[in-house]
Amino acid sequence: MSQLIRAPLQIHFRQLLLNTRTRLFSSTTTNHQLSWTQYFTHRAQYRSYERKTGLIGACIATLGLASYFTFIREYEEDELVRKTWREILYFQAFLMLLVTAPLGYLAGVTVGARLWRQATPRNLRVALDHMEKELHTRIHKIRPNDWNNQLQYRSEAAPDWHGEKIDSVQAYRTWVRNHKRFNIKMYGGQQFAPRLFRKQ
Repeated sequence: MSQLIRAPLQIHFRQLLLNTRTRLFSSTTTNHQLSWTQYFTHRAQYRSYERKTGLIGACIATLGLASYFTFIREYEEDELVRKTWREILYFQAFLMLLVTAPLGYLAGVTVGARLWRQATPRNLRVALDHMEKELHTRIHKIRPNDWNNQLQYRSEAAPDWHGEKIDSVQAYRTWVRNHKRFNIKMYGGQQFAPRLFRKQ
């Protein structure tokens, strides 16, 4: 008797669990489908956040370097030593500034990207990563895949080969038109470069 009661309950529980999983999966897929306009908006916000955190990191590195050399200057009490090493210290500070400022910028960009991804919901991150991959796939299909030729003949290089200036749907359409003109000019209308330069 107990088995007769337990079997329908197990079937009902499995069906309820299956319906819950399908409902959750459908809600996560439909609520986080982005249009290309929304994608480029989020991408612009992400890059702006990276630039801001990079500038903050560069400023922190520069201030740290300045405080370090200020401490050295205050530590030296002998005036003769100051006059002797002043020019060397200034030159050393300039060289260290050329190193620390870019490193601080890169560190700020890395930390900013990490914080942005942590603050962004996971489903939105997955949708953005998927559209980023799709955009690069489209760019790779349209552009001439002859990087060796790009390095040898810069006067005849394809416009914006990496697609770095694509920041909107209109910019993407302009990029496609420019590459179609370039393909007609260089390769007689072929979509890709000659097989000799094509990456396998």
